[in-house]
Amino acid sequence: MYYEEKFDGGILWFRTTPDGPWKPVESRFGAAAAKFAQLSDDERLRLIAMTCRGCGVLDPRCQCWNDD
Repeated sequence: MYYEEKFDGGILWFRTTPDGPWKPVESRFGAAAAKFAQLSDDERLRLIAMTCRGCGVLDPRCQCWNDD
């Protein structure tokens, strides 16, 4: 199964065939991705820092990366 996404004009687009037409992602994920793209670099870094690097949970102190 083929699936590709890209940002263009602040909108997240997808297509399901290599030469197929691009369609906007119309979901909560697509809306969130579009808002995320509008943030400044510093704002994006601040937002990403609020989550765990390993599992994505909304707790930067998650224990999934704790090797002890």
